[in-house]
Amino acid sequence: MLKVILLMALSSILMTTTTPMEITGAFAWLLSPLQAIHVPVYDFALMISIAMQFIPVLAEESETIIKAQTARGAKLDSPKLSEKAAALLPLILPIFVSAFRRADELALAMEARGFRGGKFRSKKNQPGFNRLDLAALAISIVFCAAAVIMHR
Repeated sequence: MLKVILLMALSSILMTTTTPMEITGAFAWLLSPLQAIHVPVYDFALMISIAMQFIPVLAEESETIIKAQTARGAKLDSPKLSEKAAALLPLILPIFVSAFRRADELALAMEARGFRGGKFRSKKNQPGFNRLDLAALAISIVFCAAAVIMHR
C-alpha cells in the first residue's frame, strides 16, 4: 500500500509541477535513441503525454457511470466473481464510448488548429539540466529506493 501511496505522490508532484509540453519533451528525449530505427518518437511521446492527462478525466467519468449504473439497480458489489464480471460489462461499453468520443474531439480540435507533429514541430526553448532538476532526481531516487527496501 505504501508503494501505491509513493507512486501517487510522485505522479501528483510531476503533474502539478511540470507543463504538458515539458512532459512530452521529456518522453521524446527518453525515446530519442529509437529514432535510429525510424520510430516516430515525438508522436509516441505526445500520445503518452495525452494519455497521462486523460487518466483523471476517465476516472471521473467512470465514477459517474458506476453511480448511474448503481442507481439503475446494477449490483456491482456481489461476492461471486462471475456476478462481478457480469456486472462490469454494462460499465465497460459506456467508458470506451466516452474515451473514444473524447479522443475524437481532441483529434478534431488538433486538426482544426493545424497541428503537425514530429519533425515539423519547433521548440522555443531547449531545456537544460540544472540544480533543481538534480534535486528532484535525487528525491525520486530516494523514494524509489525506499519502495524497493519496503518491498523486501
